Amino acid sequence: MVWYDILIVFLSDKPEMNHLLTVDGKSLVSYLTDIFEKLNMLNKQLQGSNRTHVDTKIKIFGFDTFIKVCQENIYHKLFDQFHWLKKCEVPDNAVLVVVDNLKIIASDLKERFSDLKQIELPTWVMQPMLVNIFDGSMQYQEELSEMQNDDLHQKLEGQIRNLTLLNPDK
Repeated sequence: MVWYDILIVFLSDKPEMNHLLTVDGKSLVSYLTDIFEKLNMLNKQLQGSNRTHVDTKIKIFGFDTFIKVCQENIYHKLFDQFHWLKKCEVPDNAVLVVVDNLKIIASDLKERFSDLKQIELPTWVMQPMLVNIFDGSMQYQEELSEMQNDDLHQKLEGQIRNLTLLNPDK
């Protein structure tokens, strides 16, 4: 791995590098490279002026679920979600360290975003296509009618219908 060789040269005069030269060290650096890439991607997805509470909630709690799935997969030595980690030999003690770190990340996400989790958004905000316009208050009827008649939503609804037809068991 080129980046690991560069790291060895860059830190060759540091005593801490001795640990990084071990199999454990290499697998932990690989994991950190992967997890920081995933956190950076989440950070980028949360940026921008057109982000809403709905977008934020979906991204953050989707990432939280992803982290929990990764914990289980890594515990069973399935590293497919981690590009660099799957290229390494990962000893059992490194697996435990990685799983513990993922648990800490999940716990931190839960604590930091507990207020966002508690926000209950109305159905018409989360799933405007499922709401009967006539059941909503008058102040929202115009916006709902526009949302339900938007070309993009109609195309999406058609796609969902097609998927349902392809998989009749659902």
